[in-house]
Amino acid sequence: MVLDFLSHFGFDAPCDLPDMEMLEEAGLLSKAKRLAGEFPDPLPAHDDDQDDDEEAADRTETG
Repeated sequence: MVLDFLSHFGFDAPCDLPDMEMLEEAGLLSKAKRLAGEFPDPLPAHDDDQDDDEEAADRTETG
């Protein structure tokens, strides 16, 4: 299952994933916010886009 996940995103092994420093350099992670305990707000309880994604995934799995 992990290998399927990695493969989906173009990685061959867990060691290929970016480390924290790479994520910070890419602007995807902020050490200052992490240290201050600031985290992004969770997704809303109901997300229409998520429903669309799930329906598309169901169609893909069932053919």
